[in-house]
Amino acid sequence: MGTRCGGIDPGVLIYLMREGHSLNDLEKLLYHGSGLLGLSDFSNDMRDLFADDRRESLEAIDFFVARLCEEICRMVGTMGGLHNIVFSGGIGENSAHIRDRVSRKLECLPGLNGDGVEIMVRPADEERQLIATTIFLGLERPG
Repeated sequence: MGTRCGGIDPGVLIYLMREGHSLNDLEKLLYHGSGLLGLSDFSNDMRDLFADDRRESLEAIDFFVARLCEEICRMVGTMGGLHNIVFSGGIGENSAHIRDRVSRKLECLPGLNGDGVEIMVRPADEERQLIATTIFLGLERPG
């Protein structure tokens, strides 16, 4: 996420509240001051982070790649295998560097970069997906 937190230990929130942070403070931190912005203390835009050579920006990129790899591995285990990895959305579609780093880290997965597992890039089309899901679930408006 660019500005929102991902997984967080609930104990962190309790600690921050005991230290005097209000609910509004926590909401601002979790939704607007976390993610890539919170890690880099600079920007939530991956292009800015790549252009910046400060340690914090480089670590934010490293963390992003590590978390993405963790999630892909978790899903491979949940689904019982891997057919393809599809990158989409802002960073997925536009950052060959991130796709390359993720692919290199995941070379240990069976079939990647060889026996049929393809790394693909597909444009995001959230509006089309929303319409398709709405129709599938029968939620379209009558008339």
